Amino acid sequence: MDYKTFESQYRQLLQTARSLDADGFAAEVERLRAAADDVQPESDRARTVGLIKSLDNAAAQERDTPAVSEAMAAAIRAQRRANQAAGTIRDRINQIRAAIEEIGAIAKDTSPEERRRIIALTEPLSMLASSLEMTASSGPDQ
Repeated sequence: MDYKTFESQYRQLLQTARSLDADGFAAEVERLRAAADDVQPESDRARTVGLIKSLDNAAAQERDTPAVSEAMAAAIRAQRRANQAAGTIRDRINQIRAAIEEIGAIAKDTSPEERRRIIALTEPLSMLASSLEMTASSGPDQ
C-alpha cells in the first residue's frame, strides 16, 4: 500500500469517528495499524507512526471519558433551551426559571454525585436570570 492510500483511509476514519462507539473506533485503529505495516517504502511507513499514535491517544481518551447519562443529556438540553430563550426580557426570565425547575426535577431521581453535576448546570442560568432581572428593573421591558 502506498502512503497516499493509507492517509486517505486515515482521513476517512477521522470523518466517521463520531459515529463509532469506543469499541468500533478501537477496531478501526487496529485495522489501520495493520495497514500501516504494509505501507511502502519504509520512509513512508515511518510517517504512519505519528498518525497511528494520534489515533491511539484519541481511543484512550474515548475510553477514559465517561458516557453522558440520559438524565444529564436531558438537563443539558434544558440548559441549552434556556440559554437560547427568545422574547421579551420577562419572557426570557420565565423560560430560564422554568428550565432551572426542570433541571432540578431531572436531578431529583439521580445518584448524589450525578445530582451535584446536574444541579451545577443551573448556576449559570441563575446568574443569567438575575442579570436579566436587573436589566428589567432598570428600564422598560424589551
